[in-house]
Amino acid sequence: GPRFEPVCSHKKPHLFQVSFLFALISMWGTGDSQHFNCCSYSYLNARYSSTHQIENIRGKAVENAPPNIIRTGLSMDRSSFNITLQFSFTDATFSDANNTVEPTANALNGAIPSYRVWDLTLSKKIKKILTLNAGINNISNEYYFTRRASGYPGPGVMPADGRTFFMSLSAIGNMNAAGSLECIALSLFVCII
Repeated sequence: GPRFEPVCSHKKPHLFQVSFLFALISMWGTGDSQHFNCCSYSYLNARYSSTHQIENIRGKAVENAPPNIIRTGLSMDRSSFNITLQFSFTDATFSDANNTVEPTANALNGAIPSYRVWDLTLSKKIKKILTLNAGINNISNEYYFTRRASGYPGPGVMPADGRTFFMSLSAIGNMNAAGSLECIALSLFVCII
């Protein structure tokens, strides 16, 4: 494949990368029904240079730099009701500069597998100032982790939350012309893991 070497006038750097980001956002709808979707894709090819001072990592992938990341979502807003579905994909990456694939006995080094996460959020305006929100994060209960830690609370993998449910109730008030609050602000949040 093509080689990408950095341009530097005073010395050769030890790291180079090629990256690409694509984002698409669209909105459409009629009357009291609005739709919104978004999609972003990121490509990153970050590698240590072939002239890096540490010989055994020359040309290897930079740790904690997944090559592909996709984020997308679709939202429908209809008068006082909103539903949003989001999807996230993060490609596998390495946790160390040596690009260790198999986990070590202490779990400090090794690949970080790719993962996919789906989230769903519902929102309903109950009164002019009162809104009820509810949702599920990590709908498929995907087991994944995003990093390995050597310190607290490690050593080892740092697992992400499994499926979680949440609900919140909020009231938002406005100031009237006289400068006094027309309602009491209220916020209640419950999360079930």
